[in-house]
Amino acid sequence: MSWKVWLLVSIGAVLVGLCEATFLTILPSPWREIHPVLSVAVIFVVLGRSRAGMAWAAIAGLMIDLYAVGPSSFSFARLLLTVALVSMLSLSILTNRSIYATVVLMLFGRGADWAIRRVTSAVSDALFHAYMPVESFRGLATSMAWDVALVAVTFVVIASFTKRFLVTAPHGYRGYDDI
Repeated sequence: MSWKVWLLVSIGAVLVGLCEATFLTILPSPWREIHPVLSVAVIFVVLGRSRAGMAWAAIAGLMIDLYAVGPSSFSFARLLLTVALVSMLSLSILTNRSIYATVVLMLFGRGADWAIRRVTSAVSDALFHAYMPVESFRGLATSMAWDVALVAVTFVVIASFTKRFLVTAPHGYRGYDDI
């Protein structure tokens, strides 16, 4: 990718990271569970730009850590590790680029992010006696619902405008020719 694309990725990551760390935390309950940083990083992975997704996650995670109120949740390392896991899953198991694979990658990413938060919270509590809050199962489910909606809409928009992915089967497609 050119330096202009990297510059756009960096500026977007800074803005979305700041938005997630500041504005989205003061919204009421169902809206507070929107976490667009990981959703955009998964879209980058699905588009075949894993490096851009990792850079996005690292820069946005750094912004979240810098502007977070309360104890740090190590967003920089956590999001970078989560996107690396999603990228490995995308390259090894979910190799097709369908909306279903995108949703599964997003759900796996959010689940991995939640699990990493749980582990770091438990380690922090055991070693340093410092409690790091982790969202509840209800918050996780709400966050996953938002993530699925964001990723699905983004996938359909990208598929519609760029013709990069097929949302439906082509008109001449005959999948059951052998019957």
